[in-house]
Amino acid sequence: MGLVVLLNKKIEILFMRCTIKKLLSMAAFCSIFLFAQPVFAQNYYNNYQYILGERAAGMGGAYTAIANDSTALWYNPAGLARISDLSMNVSANTYSYMQTKTPGFFELPKADGSTESVDLEESDFSVVGNTLILGKKLGNKQAVSFGLLVPYQDTLLGTLKAKGVNGPGGDTENFQEELSTVSAYTLAMLGYGLKARDNLNIGASLGFGYYQGTTRDSFFYHYIDQNIGAETKYVAVSNTTTDNTQYTLQVGLGMQYEIDKKNKLGVYAQSPTWRISGATKTKGVEYTDLTYYPDPTIDSFGQPSWINKTQKSDPWKQILAGFISLGYAYEKPGSHAFSLDVVPVFGVTDEDNPNKNIVVNVKAGLEKYLSDSLIIRGGLFTDFSQKDAVKLTDFTGTDKLDYYGGTLSLSFGKHFMVNETEKIGSATRYNTVKKSFWSTFGVVGRYGMGDVATLKYTYDATKTIPYDDEPVIKDKSVLNLQAFIAQSMNF
Repeated sequence: MGLVVLLNKKIEILFMRCTIKKLLSMAAFCSIFLFAQPVFAQNYYNNYQYILGERAAGMGGAYTAIANDSTALWYNPAGLARISDLSMNVSANTYSYMQTKTPGFFELPKADGSTESVDLEESDFSVVGNTLILGKKLGNKQAVSFGLLVPYQDTLLGTLKAKGVNGPGGDTENFQEELSTVSAYTLAMLGYGLKARDNLNIGASLGFGYYQGTTRDSFFYHYIDQNIGAETKYVAVSNTTTDNTQYTLQVGLGMQYEIDKKNKLGVYAQSPTWRISGATKTKGVEYTDLTYYPDPTIDSFGQPSWINKTQKSDPWKQILAGFISLGYAYEKPGSHAFSLDVVPVFGVTDEDNPNKNIVVNVKAGLEKYLSDSLIIRGGLFTDFSQKDAVKLTDFTGTDKLDYYGGTLSLSFGKHFMVNETEKIGSATRYNTVKKSFWSTFGVVGRYGMGDVATLKYTYDATKTIPYDDEPVIKDKSVLNLQAFIAQSMNF
């Protein structure tokens, strides 16, 4: 962001020295949006409640106390001790759609004294293969699990454009910027669960992550001043591609305690996600063309400016905040269940995550067997921002959003008991084993609302520098809908 401040200072000096200060000012404001591109790619202040798996996804992710399948690797590894001999969970596809519109992201002055409202629009459509998790029982008390998870994947397109804006000084402006970000976070996890006592399970997990994001920025700005005898034209074009890669590490510890056969407690603590290594590479080209008709000697046909830079990320920085999930569940197997999680998310302060506060999120879920082969589930969850508030001094595009979400799913399948035999020397032991096969179809919805920092540009002909700007805080909302398909097998 320091580049933006430096650019604005240079432009102000040019204003004082030449009569084309107005057009440079408008080009400068576009450059602010250009350098603000991380707004699209990431938000350090939200933890995001990633909903994975089959049963857990239907119950809003409230799974700390009740986890009993291979997805316990993600929610609470202590639950791995409750799986059958071999457990597998596959979330085959998540279809995700998001639409965001920020009215009046910029406001530009017009010749009649009014302002032109320039809206920021963002949309996302993704198809994600979420999870593939395998769990294996080791004897009667231990279990291990391995999983490949994709907590999120985004294909985000942001657009900001204005056409034929007639300014107060007889000028006309056209500009458009499109910013697309394709990003994904893949996590390889190992988990271990142990039945320490008849009513107590403990577990641990270790995760290695890989984040890869590519941002493509296409920017065009065209300005023309039709004043008699002083016609001026200015064109700026920029195309850049930025690749960001991060390698991460996280650990987790969990516990489940059965008060009785129906009431359960759970605790899961996950460390912050640390960056092991990473780098950002930017390539592209910028071009400007200034034509000042009354005096061709000061015309400037800029040469293309080629960009090729790499910046390495500092290792062992906290990328995502750590949290503790405290869970309670009431479960009557084969009939119904209720689960509640309270999740304090801890603050982190460094150059990448400034001034993050502790917030407490809540997740709650219900499960009801409509028959032996049909289960309906529903859930609610929150994802509150750790940011204090959006201030007038914040950079354009900075926002604070609190999310509220809900889930609903139907599962079709069957639990059944199978008799198995095991040879021990010359003796034969008969065991009754529970097996199950379930298919789940569900939806997840998230709605975010809050504030975003924007700019309002003004014009006063009586001033030495007639063009100015003032920061404005406006409302912002985000709607995100997902449909998922999941398959679980215990055998």
